[in-house]
Amino acid sequence: DYVHQMEDNPYVARTHEREPDILRLAAPIDVAAGQLQPIWLNVSIPAGTPAGDYSGEINVRAAGQTVTIPITMTCYGFDIPKHPSIVQNHWLSFRYWREFYGTRVDERGLRHQRHKLTPELFAQYCETLAEYRVQCWPMDPLTTRITVYHDPDQGWSFDFSDLTPYIEIGKQHGCNALWANFSCNLGGMMTRFASKHANQPWITDRRSGKRTCLADCIPEWVERHRAGEVTLESNPAFRVFLQAYQAYLKEHGILAMAYWETFDEPYSATSRWLHMVDHHQVVDQHAPGLCRFAYGANPLQVYGGTSAVGVMDAWAPHLFECAAPALVEACRQRQREHGEQFWFYTCTERQSPNTGNFSPHTFYNRTYLAPRIIPWMAWDFQVDGFLVYSLSHVSEKEREKPQEKRYPSSEWAAGRMRGNGTLVYPGPELALLPSMRLAALRDGMEDYEYFVVLRRALEHLGDGAPVGLAKRVRAELIIEPAIIKSPHDWTHDRALLEAKRERLAKLIQECLRHGSKR
Repeated sequence: DYVHQMEDNPYVARTHEREPDILRLAAPIDVAAGQLQPIWLNVSIPAGTPAGDYSGEINVRAAGQTVTIPITMTCYGFDIPKHPSIVQNHWLSFRYWREFYGTRVDERGLRHQRHKLTPELFAQYCETLAEYRVQCWPMDPLTTRITVYHDPDQGWSFDFSDLTPYIEIGKQHGCNALWANFSCNLGGMMTRFASKHANQPWITDRRSGKRTCLADCIPEWVERHRAGEVTLESNPAFRVFLQAYQAYLKEHGILAMAYWETFDEPYSATSRWLHMVDHHQVVDQHAPGLCRFAYGANPLQVYGGTSAVGVMDAWAPHLFECAAPALVEACRQRQREHGEQFWFYTCTERQSPNTGNFSPHTFYNRTYLAPRIIPWMAWDFQVDGFLVYSLSHVSEKEREKPQEKRYPSSEWAAGRMRGNGTLVYPGPELALLPSMRLAALRDGMEDYEYFVVLRRALEHLGDGAPVGLAKRVRAELIIEPAIIKSPHDWTHDRALLEAKRERLAKLIQECLRHGSKR
């Protein structure tokens, strides 16, 4: 389906008024005479398929006519990993989906949200996302799946059982990064322990089973926090929660995948930066297994005379910031010498002041090679993980429509963000619909796996391998400047990527022919 781009952004010129992007599920469609209708076909190759060329044809029939389109696919005879080899989290949030779908009224006149993320619905979403190699645990809906109890002895306990189905479903589908706070900027779980929400009845009294609030349970702390005498981190319930949460995550085998972010882009204000540093120290005291993290933080930053070095377990600068060699080296040094992770993220593009070129992102008006090249840059910089912001945003223009005129009753309205944050769409019957830009990102994720498979094949070369093969493999594992010179200077020529991928594939085949028998 097409996306309608309005001229409502003074900073971004649209390429076309209508842009094909939404990949609806296969179903019969009506096409008006004289109108073009793009059709997208996914072709999945079963694991273990022998090498060779496979031919077939596509038949298009309409009005008694048939058009036959021949297709040929080349298979190389090796499999890439079922799940991504690189850590990723692309912020799967359903805040705006609930607004998009609205509410329904039952026979008693009560309103109910149409979109409710049940385990069954999440499993369906995981199936679709797995096809595109972007498996993600959701964020905001999971906050309410943790029950907090105030016990008779004035202590605290927690029931995570409603969270467990989502954790297990994600594990089954290859999710590898849990945003453990389920939000950022003191959102998610942190909102429950803040005094400004102290009168909300989200706590369960263990003795009576009734709902109560923070102000009733620890009134002295609430008053002191409101007066600015104590910090949020001093909340006794929060400290006990961290300990219990870490134990739960460890029990379910995902503590190593749990990332704790309290402030996104904390450099935006000195007070935020200093609060993050203090907060991370408390997290380390009570849940040292959580990976302390903040998108936008890097080891060179100093705000209020304070660095985050020593209170951060992973660094994640903007992708366009990786054009600075000193920043990249600082992240790599922490990676090498201290075991801290090096990520990058992209939530917009940035134009180079020298060349005028843009760093890659996912805007509608940019080449489809932009999403594809991002995993290539992940390999080039040898990062541990990355984020492409984000998956499931709903544009303000789409949300402003009357309920009955929202997609698919009319074309999706792009809005000012031009696709930024929207790689999947809310479809009929609560379906999650992928996009052409998501498919382009998948191409890059598959390209990335070719590098991974070749590197592993190199590690297992047998003694009888031809002279010079290992040297040729090492050379090919490096991405040449013609493809990526910097985050701003990268190829817009698809043929270069395809040629590189083919060379990787042929070297994998050659290595496998001479691999060890282990």
